[in-house]
Amino acid sequence: MSRVPEWFSDAKLGIVVQWGVASVPGWAPIDGGSPVDRLRAGGWRDFLLRCPHSSWYANGMRLDGSRVAAHHRAHYGRHVAYERFARRFNDGLDEWDPYDWAELFAEAGARYVVMTAKGPDGFLMWPSDHVPADSFVAARDIVGELATAVRTTDLKFGIAYSGLLDWTQQDQPVARGEDLGAPVSGEYGAYVDRHLRELIDRYQPDLLWGQYGLPPGPPARTVREYRRSSQDRLTNSGWWLPGSAFPIAPLRAVAARTRSLRSLVAARMKRAYTIGEPIGTSGDYRTVEYSVPSGIPARPWELVRALGNSFGYNRDEGSDQIIDGRSLIHLFVDVVARNGNLLLSVGPTPSGRIPVEQRRPLAEFAEWLAVHGEAVFRTRPWVRAEGVTDQGVPVRFTTRENALYAILLDAPRALRITLDHIDVRRIPRPKLAKGEEDEFCVRIIGNDREIEWDYRDSRLSVNVPGSYRATAAPVIKMGWRSLAGPRSDFYTDVI
Repeated sequence: MSRVPEWFSDAKLGIVVQWGVASVPGWAPIDGGSPVDRLRAGGWRDFLLRCPHSSWYANGMRLDGSRVAAHHRAHYGRHVAYERFARRFNDGLDEWDPYDWAELFAEAGARYVVMTAKGPDGFLMWPSDHVPADSFVAARDIVGELATAVRTTDLKFGIAYSGLLDWTQQDQPVARGEDLGAPVSGEYGAYVDRHLRELIDRYQPDLLWGQYGLPPGPPARTVREYRRSSQDRLTNSGWWLPGSAFPIAPLRAVAARTRSLRSLVAARMKRAYTIGEPIGTSGDYRTVEYSVPSGIPARPWELVRALGNSFGYNRDEGSDQIIDGRSLIHLFVDVVARNGNLLLSVGPTPSGRIPVEQRRPLAEFAEWLAVHGEAVFRTRPWVRAEGVTDQGVPVRFTTRENALYAILLDAPRALRITLDHIDVRRIPRPKLAKGEEDEFCVRIIGNDREIEWDYRDSRLSVNVPGSYRATAAPVIKMGWRSLAGPRSDFYTDVI
């Protein structure tokens, strides 16, 4: 792993779009809990038979005994091919407005947007010069149009690409964990390399976001060249590049001959998925799915999860399956306090509409960020990520410049709360000129009035106004203010 650009460490929040042909059937089983819960409980075989991700529909419809195969037969018939959905997807693209997406993402607080250019179904979301034999490609330049719209809102733009998984190149569906280690041909590796070079040259992404590994050889060199081309560009760990601590790409090539290695790949990927242990050390930062690591990782990392349980639009997912605004705020704060970014996956309908069930938590989240954003954006982790009030309310800590933020993950249970082990010597202080003095200040973000507080023996007690106790995540700001500077230096911040 190498350097991470400052913009990424400051960003904290991204949106990744999972959209394409799979949104037409738009279905996956909704019972069984989160994807991580399913994999932990039943292993790979059960997970694949009841895969919660609608983006894996093309695999499930070919997998005997799967819930998707049964659904497909019941609603479309055994002989309706997945490619039929591509025509329906392209027929509805006239309704899509990329600027509506860009506005929504910016209002939600995102600082970067990632578009899936090719998922594991092999469908291309840009007019490539290198298309599959059946012209499995979108009728509009989805990648390019979204890149333009996103950049008009001053957000960074990234491209996601499924490297090792492409079901247009595989005769058999992924039925077991071991099948994830199936080898790929040199011809397919060259195909991937041409795509990557085209995407980089044409759209100049700020981020290359890998899905499901990368063939060894030319594609791996292209990703390395991309990383070295600019200090402001970066890649995640999803490429599984050869030469990493766990060289999964070469192992996949051998796995066809060695069952034990195929099992090793499957076991390693299960650990990555269920406990947030990344595969390999390639890329500039690590991406994990759904699971939050403990402690504070030394390097920036990223948690990716859907607003619901499905990567991609699932017509059966309602409010009960989608994270609510309050829980989303708490998750985000927990991730940021641990030196991470949160990448939220949205799943638009076939026509490009983002359902109200997904918009609702984003709107609640945006409302909280509009007031409390200074406690998360451009922050860094403190000496510890978490604590608890005297009444047992969980707390997360962030810091920047001359301030420490204590973010409560529940409403205060009394009008006066106390935080232990607050060492003011560990809070950044402003640089003072000779003879200048500073003072320690405490305030509640979003409250314009002076508050009563007391600090002694590393214990901070704060009176919380009753009207503020309903906030999803109240924020106490503490820090040092130069007595020579204006009062607004501490009491007003620009995010």
